[in-house]
Amino acid sequence: MVVDVYVATILKELRKFADIPYPSDEFKNVQVLFPFYTSKRLVDEGNKNILYQFKKFKITKQQISDKAPEIVMIVRPSMKKDLENIKNIDGGNLIYSLWEGYLPKAYTKKFIDYLKKRKFTQYDIHTSGHADIGALKQWSKP
Repeated sequence: MVVDVYVATILKELRKFADIPYPSDEFKNVQVLFPFYTSKRLVDEGNKNILYQFKKFKITKQQISDKAPEIVMIVRPSMKKDLENIKNIDGGNLIYSLWEGYLPKAYTKKFIDYLKKRKFTQYDIHTSGHADIGALKQWSKP
């Protein structure tokens, strides 16, 4: 499983509340990609420490390319430039998990079109986790 440094940070924080995998010695199969734009922004904003905490669990674009059939990776449109530098991922599967209403948005459409040019098969499986008030009340009962 490959996550970027943003998702790695969220997983690390969530582990305080749930027994979930996150980049650590305990979960060696969760590795971290350092996308250019995210990494640059963290450095520019004085948050290098966020990057360094996951250095031990880094996976390179070349390593992803070498192990492509074995990799599940969380991506977002801001990572397009990084994906352009990863070989051997053509023909992969894209699980689009956000609300389908975002698909026509130019930013999203451009990213999906890019992946389709790389012969990705798209599966729409909405898993955003949003809940209405009724659902929250139902699940909050002891």
